[in-house]
Amino acid sequence: MDWDQNGAITYEDEWIELYNLNPQPVFLGGWAVADATHAFTLPLGTVIWPHGYLVLFRGQTHLALGDDQDVVALLRPDGSKADSYAYTKGPGADVSYCRIPDGIGGWTRGCRPTLGEANRIASPSPTPTATPVPPEREPEARPGSSSRSAQPSLVMIWAARRMVEDTQVTISGTVTMLPGPLGKRIYIEDETAGIGVYLRSGEYPPLALGDVIMVTGRLNNYHGEMQVEVNSPTGIAMVGHGRMVVPLRIGTGAVGEEYEGRLVWVMGRAIAFDPDEITVDDGSGPARVYFPAGLTWRRPYVRVGEVIAVRGIVGQYAIKKPYVGGYRLVPRHAADIGMAPAFLPVTGKQSRPIHER
Repeated sequence: MDWDQNGAITYEDEWIELYNLNPQPVFLGGWAVADATHAFTLPLGTVIWPHGYLVLFRGQTHLALGDDQDVVALLRPDGSKADSYAYTKGPGADVSYCRIPDGIGGWTRGCRPTLGEANRIASPSPTPTATPVPPEREPEARPGSSSRSAQPSLVMIWAARRMVEDTQVTISGTVTMLPGPLGKRIYIEDETAGIGVYLRSGEYPPLALGDVIMVTGRLNNYHGEMQVEVNSPTGIAMVGHGRMVVPLRIGTGAVGEEYEGRLVWVMGRAIAFDPDEITVDDGSGPARVYFPAGLTWRRPYVRVGEVIAVRGIVGQYAIKKPYVGGYRLVPRHAADIGMAPAFLPVTGKQSRPIHER
């Protein structure tokens, strides 16, 4: 089946699910899941609510679980093993290995693939493959964390972006754009990708850049850009405050689908100056720097020919279906636009002072 709901049934539909049996949330940033040859480190801000689930797809982790034999392990940030399971024969198509009851039972073959739900047996008489062994102690919750009811299965933003429209998802990430520049849309990012969040009604909780939040809503394609629509503030939960996301340096010609939803920065020569945008080009292709209507700050004046550096969120707004193109870079505040540094970051090539042009 198409378990990652991206419209195609492929090997990337393989998945690993983690379960939190504690009455407090657990924070897994820096932990890793691994097979016999590779490991995938969970992004900072990854959290599983009490009695909640985290689903990790192969397309995200790149862990190729062997059909004949392999091992799956949960590793602490120091590399020590918190839990593991080794098998000598794969479970087969559209069935899984699982623990019954969740988190504490023995490993059993022939389980139903119940993503985000309690494990269940697919056949009336499964054969246990291991003697029940109490799991090692789960990671401790942060002091002062409060208990919550069970939450939908948490997925990484990269996986959510590949799912079909109208799918309900729960994601967690660091805030990279606050409400304001694009109205009621904010952006969050984890180590895999970034995405916009649109609150349909009500107000966001007090937010700051660097806050880590958990969002539950439905995926929506808004003029070509995938975003998560949240009906009310109850779909947004504060997790804590983390490190602010460092903008990713890309070429102007790379402002497109690959980096949609992410905080980036570019540097190039201004080749056009229009009422609501500046076009910059570093030789790799032009990028539109878009200034939405109703800014609370004054957009900078840039002369055509000047070399400028711009930070912002990569977005998309195509006017007509099938919503092709329309990519743009949206600054968050006036400080996101400035003159180029004395040396170009990647090549080391020295730029000429403005007065020499």
